[in-house]
Amino acid sequence: MAKTSKSEKKRSYSIDEAIIEAGHDCIVRDGVRRTTMAGIARTANVSRPTLYRRYKDVTALATDLLTRELLKILDTVPRMPSNIDELVAAIVNYTDAAKENEFLNAIIETDPGLLTTYSFRRFGQSQIALIRYVETLIKRIQVSDVARIEVEGKEPEGCIRQDDPHVMATMILIIAQSSALSARAAEEGFGSAKVWKEELTKTLKGYLAQ
Repeated sequence: MAKTSKSEKKRSYSIDEAIIEAGHDCIVRDGVRRTTMAGIARTANVSRPTLYRRYKDVTALATDLLTRELLKILDTVPRMPSNIDELVAAIVNYTDAAKENEFLNAIIETDPGLLTTYSFRRFGQSQIALIRYVETLIKRIQVSDVARIEVEGKEPEGCIRQDDPHVMATMILIIAQSSALSARAAEEGFGSAKVWKEELTKTLKGYLAQ
């Protein structure tokens, strides 16, 4: 079996990057429904067969892009919160960044139906990854809180409750996702984005607290 050369791998990565960038730009500019595979191929400067070998249609590419965008936002928030307040702040910051994301807003404006499956029927790859990430953080803080209790001999203030971290992480994803998708309406109702963040912070802390 012939091995793939380094130059072939590099060329493949370059094509993939060009398609991702072109897909992002086309969908942000025109929306999912008005974007065509031919237009993406033209913008990426690749042939349509090359594009179709990677994605069957615009929706498949948009779904992949949405996953990439949501996971990329993780780089903008603190990676290792050590207590409940830091965890809540990280989740709020992530949710705030998600609601401001250019690509997500383009989907909400032009083809919100694309989000229906992942809001009401099943979780997508990005949601599963985010749940696992938050679950890991919750476990770390739970262990840390137990250690604090053993040292101090009593339960200190600001502990996270010792319940199933997977269930808690899943609920947090649902709360954060709903908050991000309804942020514009919520901000109008609250009167400002500042109040929106304050209320989300209270909701999350109330859910997580012991």
